Amino acid sequence: MKNYCLEREEQDSLLVWERRVFAVALAWTLPGFIVGAFVGLMLPGEEVRYLCLALSMAVSALVGGLLEADHLI
Repeated sequence: MKNYCLEREEQDSLLVWERRVFAVALAWTLPGFIVGAFVGLMLPGEEVRYLCLALSMAVSALVGGLLEADHLI
């Protein structure tokens, strides 16, 4: 009899798991970009716009990556 649990663990190596988390985090940066651009347009000053855009993308990527990592565990 084969142990399918071991085969499944061998297929899901750490590198595959990390790539999936990074891909989901990258996909979540798009909503962060849209929200950051919208909020940045409402604020005065160029520096504030870029900071708002960068922060919203970073937060959305972090949330997306954590959600996917939690889902995979």
